[in-house]
Amino acid sequence: MSEAATLTGEIKFEEHKLSSAVIHPSRVPAGDVIVIGDYATADVPKPTSDFSAFVAGKIVQVDNHSHLYLLDGIMDRWQSRELAGQIVGFAQRLQPRYVYLERVALSQLLGDAIDLEAGKHNLNLGVRWIQPSNKKLAKDLRVKEFQNLFDAGRVHFVGNDFINGAFEQLGRYVGGKVQRGRHDEYPDIFGYFALLLTGQL
Repeated sequence: MSEAATLTGEIKFEEHKLSSAVIHPSRVPAGDVIVIGDYATADVPKPTSDFSAFVAGKIVQVDNHSHLYLLDGIMDRWQSRELAGQIVGFAQRLQPRYVYLERVALSQLLGDAIDLEAGKHNLNLGVRWIQPSNKKLAKDLRVKEFQNLFDAGRVHFVGNDFINGAFEQLGRYVGGKVQRGRHDEYPDIFGYFALLLTGQL
């Protein structure tokens, strides 16, 4: 994403369009699974605390275009000590080639805990760390990238319970100052998937 990038057009996800992008698992092409996470660290999460969320997806070439298939996701307010177990458990089920996580405070401790937990299950998760952007509107720009892919028909959601929370957050996402205080873990993760698909991550 360039230094001069600006947000053009509104961010809006309509329920009927989201529903039309839902597919049966049998329609997902073969390809490597990738997990991207947005996590919050708290020893004792409060009712107002941010959620942690992790999403599994595939980026696959279809008719000379890269398409994003969002397979499953989990989201909850976990204690910091629970995060590694949640990530490894999710990875055991989805078998990702890589796991992408934001590099924030306590990332090294989380990475060590993931390695330890994964070792118990003979897993090598290949964690890759994302350096979060401190640019203005960085999250909105990511989500807009995702919306552009979605509007082009290049995003597909596998129909399961995951889409309920995902669609709720997407439907409420408007960006800017209005977005403050609203939970947007899934849209943020989808934005990172969009950056990965377009070669910006």
